[in-house]
Amino acid sequence: MKKILCVGVLASLLLTACGGGSSNGSAAAASGTPVASYGTITGFGSVIIDGVRYETSQAQFSIDGKSGHSQGELSVGQRVLVKGRVHDDGSRSADEVSYEAELHGRITAIDPGNNQLSALGQTIVVDAATVFDGVSGLSELAVGDFIELSGSRADDGSIVASYIQKEAVRSELEVKGLVASLDMVAKTFLVGTQLVDYSTALLSPVGYLPADGAYVEVAGALNSGGVLVAARISPEDHLSTVASGTLAEVEGLISELVAGAGSFKIGATAVSVSGSTVYEDGTASDLVDGARVEAKGQLQTDGSLAASKIEFKPGSRRQGRAGGDAGAGGNASGAVQAQAQAVITAIDSATRSFQVLGVTVFVADSTVYRDSRDRLKTFNFANLSVNDFVELGLVQSDGVLTALRVERRGSDNRQLIKAAVGSVDPANRALVIAGVAVNGSGAVYRFNDLAVSADTFFARLASGDKVKASGSYSLGVLMASELELEIQS
Repeated sequence: MKKILCVGVLASLLLTACGGGSSNGSAAAASGTPVASYGTITGFGSVIIDGVRYETSQAQFSIDGKSGHSQGELSVGQRVLVKGRVHDDGSRSADEVSYEAELHGRITAIDPGNNQLSALGQTIVVDAATVFDGVSGLSELAVGDFIELSGSRADDGSIVASYIQKEAVRSELEVKGLVASLDMVAKTFLVGTQLVDYSTALLSPVGYLPADGAYVEVAGALNSGGVLVAARISPEDHLSTVASGTLAEVEGLISELVAGAGSFKIGATAVSVSGSTVYEDGTASDLVDGARVEAKGQLQTDGSLAASKIEFKPGSRRQGRAGGDAGAGGNASGAVQAQAQAVITAIDSATRSFQVLGVTVFVADSTVYRDSRDRLKTFNFANLSVNDFVELGLVQSDGVLTALRVERRGSDNRQLIKAAVGSVDPANRALVIAGVAVNGSGAVYRFNDLAVSADTFFARLASGDKVKASGSYSLGVLMASELELEIQS
């Protein structure tokens, strides 16, 4: 059960640490405590960032550095910066909402077995929370396609995608990331494995020079040799335009953790913790590279965030990953990601949960909602109904399933679960996947996309392996028409 502690400076500055609120109107927008939040859009009805609602009637919107845009152009899954205010009643209003993609580029490789793709020298990881736009999942993308990407940088330099949109061919490409292997004579550096030539680039602000380890935004075009010839380069810091002393919140994956010093980074933002830092859904010992957290506190004069509170989010990459085509994974922590496509059979508003395939799924404040059936922009938990067909990105921890992503789709006779196998009964062609009972007695069996016999399938299958089961659900059992085992490289 979620425990919320609001103490000390956090209580006085952040009256909404225990939740967002409703609109106060335009008069309220001019009052209240300034706040800046960088995180993921999880829903609309105004705009909801990591479960916290901002009233946006007076807000200005910008996309990729250009003003004059509207809220209707944004999507769930995109990571945005909101500058606004916290009011006395705990509600929030936004003055500015800014979205900048992490990458605009062409796909150069796809690794469906590991739920990864590459573009502009960046390794992109698709997980259970990834929202796709223009395609239904990783399987509909191809090498050569152009994509827009939003996501969080992981400790290994990869980008864990929160949003991927297939877009039209474009000549100007963009990528954000850390400078490495800087050559000031040749005027080149690497972002990931992408070589950048900045010899003719406009560097902004005036006098700026890239340095190894700096987080930058690069815009330019590829030459015939695959080098990104930069037209513009600028330092990238999500909170660079926010005044010191402002209450700030940053959500993402921990990297560059220095445990003894109590410091780490979330993207380009340096975060420090102290003995007075409050932890929610975890402790200081849970601070590890790759953990997904939200840090809240005051912005310092050097641009760092002094965290008064750290909230651990479900579905961090260290807990395993599941892809846009129902991938799954796990590790020694006991938590795994999964994906399902199924019909809702019951809803419990009191516990904020629903049932599919005989198992209970809970939602969190950070759950991302999308309606692909009716295109309801403000779709959320309250709009779910029994018999809705949903696609779910899930994380399972200690036997509890939590939805990272809920997408309502058109009805489909085929239901599926894809996750790590919990138990196997070869004699009866039965198995349990993320708590879902599966009968494979009438199934077609596949191993890494190749048709195999049932005996071969079960001989290779072990508890913890990733399996996709699809078929019809009846009387508490998923009667599989197809079972597919994938062994990742």
